[in-house]
Amino acid sequence: MIWTVKIDQNGRVTIPAAIRQQLGLVRGSEVAFVQIGEGSVQLVKADDLAEAGINELIQKKPPRKRWSPRQDYFLYQLDDYGTPPYYSGAKPYIGTIKDGFAMIEALGDNQLEELQNTFEHFAAGERGITHTVAYAKRRFAYRVSKRYEQEFEFDDLNYDFENAYGFYYTVRAARVVGKVCIFQHNRKFYTVLWAKIDKPMYADKKIDEKCWLPLGEMIWGHPGIIKVSVGSIENTLGIVEGLFDSEEAAREHLQSLSNLNWNPYFSDVFGDG
Repeated sequence: MIWTVKIDQNGRVTIPAAIRQQLGLVRGSEVAFVQIGEGSVQLVKADDLAEAGINELIQKKPPRKRWSPRQDYFLYQLDDYGTPPYYSGAKPYIGTIKDGFAMIEALGDNQLEELQNTFEHFAAGERGITHTVAYAKRRFAYRVSKRYEQEFEFDDLNYDFENAYGFYYTVRAARVVGKVCIFQHNRKFYTVLWAKIDKPMYADKKIDEKCWLPLGEMIWGHPGIIKVSVGSIENTLGIVEGLFDSEEAAREHLQSLSNLNWNPYFSDVFGDG
């Protein structure tokens, strides 16, 4: 059987899922290309070479840097799934590389393979790396600095989410636990949410606002951002709640957590629906 793989403009190769499954490859696996005759190579798992006693064929490399012990934060540019189909745009998310791995784990093997491959190269230490967002090549991530963090806990949540078309869903939950942070990139300050929402429900105001349905059975936002567990949802990467010109304005906004803008959070649940 023959598989075709693509080498992107940055020299990265995405190995098809069928090959990964056949060779038992997982994230972090090492592979080797062995020349067989003239003009032919064979892809093998590095462990198989070692067991065969030909480990010297593997070019030794320094260990890959997974993430900084300082838990550096980055602003990732990903597709915005909350925009209508006739419009495309980028949406910023913030988190550590560890948070990024949580998003990748939530994706599944066959979803967004370019994003998975890009992130793995970024986690290995490549900086200035680009990928396709909203049909254009954009820088994948920028380093940001954390300026402030505040934890919160609400006994209940009631919020009217407005989608891209101006329609509303009412969302309610029994309990919300999380944190909100302020990050600086260049001269802009981002307020960013991480939240676990217990027993979320929603009602469609246009159809029947008295009919409450469980929230999370279907996710229409960006894959991997919202992680669904039994009876709760939570985000893997931090979701930008607001953007300000000064740290003082961002801190003033967070003085009353009842003013939090949950629309960017729930757009990663409902998408453009």
